[in-house]
Amino acid sequence: MSFQNWRPALRPSKAWSVKVCDACVSVYKIVKLTCCLSLQALMCVEIHQMVSRKCEQYLAELSRHNYVTPKSYLELLSIFSSLIGQKKQELHSARQRMKTGLDKEDTVVAEETRVAVQAEEAKATEKARVAQAIADDAQKDLDEALPALDAALNSLKSLKKNDVVEVHTSYFLLTSFQTDSIAKVSKACTSICQWVRAMHVYHFVARAVEPKRQALQEAQEDLDVTQRILDDAKEKLAAVEEAHGGSDTGCCCVWQLIGGLADEKVRWRETVQQLEYMVNNVAGDVLLAAGYVAYLGPFTGEYRSAMAEEWLRGFKELAVPHTERPNLISTLGDKVKIRSWQIAGLPKDSLSVENGVITQYSQRWPLFIDPQGQANKWIKNMVIIIQNYYTKNIFFTLDNKANYHMNMNSV
Repeated sequence: MSFQNWRPALRPSKAWSVKVCDACVSVYKIVKLTCCLSLQALMCVEIHQMVSRKCEQYLAELSRHNYVTPKSYLELLSIFSSLIGQKKQELHSARQRMKTGLDKEDTVVAEETRVAVQAEEAKATEKARVAQAIADDAQKDLDEALPALDAALNSLKSLKKNDVVEVHTSYFLLTSFQTDSIAKVSKACTSICQWVRAMHVYHFVARAVEPKRQALQEAQEDLDVTQRILDDAKEKLAAVEEAHGGSDTGCCCVWQLIGGLADEKVRWRETVQQLEYMVNNVAGDVLLAAGYVAYLGPFTGEYRSAMAEEWLRGFKELAVPHTERPNLISTLGDKVKIRSWQIAGLPKDSLSVENGVITQYSQRWPLFIDPQGQANKWIKNMVIIIQNYYTKNIFFTLDNKANYHMNMNSV
């Protein structure tokens, strides 16, 4: 068989092409992850070498010995690997809580807007019904009066100038001023009598209708105002439904409809953005904090700041993601825990707080150079607090067990 006969079989199928594309994407992700890890590993080596050089300067300037060993490098890697996952989980959880709160707040706002629109619509419907009832009542009275007015106008059209001249004032004072009686006597007076009688009827009807006309006008004006309010509310409702995709499952932010919680909502939004920023740059921040814990405990504050600045320059050169000004306290410090340390006797300066965080995350036994006894006091107070806490729990547990056995025996 020649190679020409094999060509159709060698043509790639659609499924085979999809598998190749998926494989390429997977390889790209692995290569990208490997590159990021390679940069971080290279930065770890750079951190170790920087600290080694600083130890020589530290000895020359302050006559203090500090040793950087392979164990320090292994501790750096171990601390970084354990903290990176923990920190990512904390940031993801905090961001999710904030976003969930924002989404629930948006749903509540949308529901409140719908309820408000329904209330305004009910008010407008009721006012429209009242206005229509007033209009119908007034129109009914007008319908009764208009035939008499039309008859008077028709009689007035048939009235001539000579008829008015012929009629004297005394005719209006007669008790028998009726159309049928007058028609037998004078044709001219018949038209005048019909017109006068019609105007008399229309006068009393108009007096009854005029207040209803005014009430109708006021009700119509009130209805117009209510209708404008309803239209505005419907526009807000349309904006909410559009932002939520027309369903309750949509979770988009409707910032312009927050109302009284606008300032708080803006702060929550900024917090979510800050958490997302920290998640994207957590690798460099945790690496810097791990370097602090593994290497910088024996150094003074000036040396710590100088080495941290050099590490940040290395991050920028190697494109390691990090926040604008990362530091040990902002990355690993817990404000509540730090406050409890300070209550227990830890000094409030940044160097002492850094020492407390290093003590918390260090994987080796820390050695305190404590001529003033501050660290000794702090540790003793923390031990007393812990003992009191556990002692209280132990007594509480024993008391519960004793009560349980007493109840069982009584049964």
